[in-house]
Amino acid sequence: MTESNSTCELLLPYFLKELSLEAAAAFEQHLDSCPACKEHLIELHQVWQALPYALDDVEVPEAMKSQMLERIMDKLGLEDDGDPLPQPTPLRPLPIEKKRVPWYRKQYVPVAAVSIIMLGAAAIWGWGGLENVVRPSAPAVQQYVLRPFDSSMPAAKGTAWIEQKGDSRKLVVKMNGLQGNAGEQAYQLWVIKEGKRYNGGTFRPDTNGNAVWTYDLQAIQGSFEALGITLEPDAQGVQPRGKKVLGT
Repeated sequence: MTESNSTCELLLPYFLKELSLEAAAAFEQHLDSCPACKEHLIELHQVWQALPYALDDVEVPEAMKSQMLERIMDKLGLEDDGDPLPQPTPLRPLPIEKKRVPWYRKQYVPVAAVSIIMLGAAAIWGWGGLENVVRPSAPAVQQYVLRPFDSSMPAAKGTAWIEQKGDSRKLVVKMNGLQGNAGEQAYQLWVIKEGKRYNGGTFRPDTNGNAVWTYDLQAIQGSFEALGITLEPDAQGVQPRGKKVLGT
C-alpha cells in the first residue's frame, strides 16, 4: 500500500472528527494535493447536511446492502478480505482517568462509518438519485423558485425553502440540471440581504446533475432578498468570481 493510499484511508475518521489535532492538520495538507479525497469529503458533507431532511426509516434489503458495500469499498480503494465486518459491542462506561481509544482501525471499515456511508450511498447512488431524496419534513416557512441564468445550462432549475425547528432555521436548496464540475470547480450558494452577499457554502452535483444543499440561517436574522448559485473556479472564494447559473 502506498503512502498516499494509506493517508486516503484517514478520510472517514477525519470527517467523523476522530483524528488528533496533529493528524487532522496533516490530513488537511493531504487534501490540498488529493482531488479524490477532496471530492469525497464534499460529497460526505453534502449528504450529511441533507440527511435530517431527507431520509425516512426504511429497511434496506440484504442484497442491496451487499451491493452498496461493494461499491463503497471500491470507491474508497479498499479490498475485501472475505471476513465479515465486526459486530458492534455494547458501550461500557470508561474510568475517567483512562484515555478513550479511537474505534477506527485501518484493517477494516468500522460498522459506524459503514452505516454513515451507506446512508450517503443511498442518497448519492441509489433509489433514483438526489432528485427524489429531499422533501420538506415540516411546513415550509418560505419557499423560493430558482430559475436558470446561464445559457449553457438551460435545463438547470431549483427550489428552496426555509424550515424552522424551534429556534433553528435552515435553508434547504434542491437543484437539477447542473453541469458536472471540471477540476477544482465548485458551485457556491449566496444569500443576499440588504445588498450583502452571505457565503452559503460550496457543493458539487451528482453524476445526473442533481444537488441538495442546506445552510444554517443563524448568521442571517429575519428575511433576505434573494438567492444565487454561481459556478466558481474553486471552493475558496468569499465573494462571487464565477458565472451565475441559478437565482431567484
